[in-house]
Amino acid sequence: MMKDTNTKLLYLLMAVLIVVALVQSYVIYDMKHVLESKQTVAAPLSSVTTPSPRAGGTLPMMPGTDPFEQMKRMQEEMQKSFGAFNTMFSNDPFFQEVFNKMAMAPLSDVKEERDAYVIELNIPGSDKQNIEIKSDNNIVKVFASSNRSRDDNGTNYIHKERYIQQFQRSFVLPENADTAKMSSEYANGILTVTIPKK
Repeated sequence: MMKDTNTKLLYLLMAVLIVVALVQSYVIYDMKHVLESKQTVAAPLSSVTTPSPRAGGTLPMMPGTDPFEQMKRMQEEMQKSFGAFNTMFSNDPFFQEVFNKMAMAPLSDVKEERDAYVIELNIPGSDKQNIEIKSDNNIVKVFASSNRSRDDNGTNYIHKERYIQQFQRSFVLPENADTAKMSSEYANGILTVTIPKK
């Protein structure tokens, strides 16, 4: 009986050794393929071939290609894409209306002086007649627009672009601001609004 148990134990041990040997063989085989694939990727730069730029499309970033040439090509493609995008929206009447109604807030400074509050706004390119200042209690509202276009007499345009911008800004001042007596001055693209204190 002891002999049968030893024989069974020996067969079991042999089976385990065979399984371990098979697993190790598989792991070694798999590691060999992983190492071979890594050696293929790490080939010397001289053996890497660069696709021809005349083939069309963009080149993938590969060792041996000129990165500045790639950047130049990418910039040209982006300019084409954004140019088409911009043209598509600028020619659409709906988007022209939306863009024309959009208002941007100009940069401003608000100062408190001894006897007045002074608001300075950067509104370059506006004419004085295109600036409107309103007050409601202690709120001062400034509206302005600028319209820039080149007028070349005698030129037959196929396409002409203009820059039209609207500005709007509101300022809440303390209760002692006398907005009924405010004054304004516009020079060198800067609007100065002076509101005396009560």
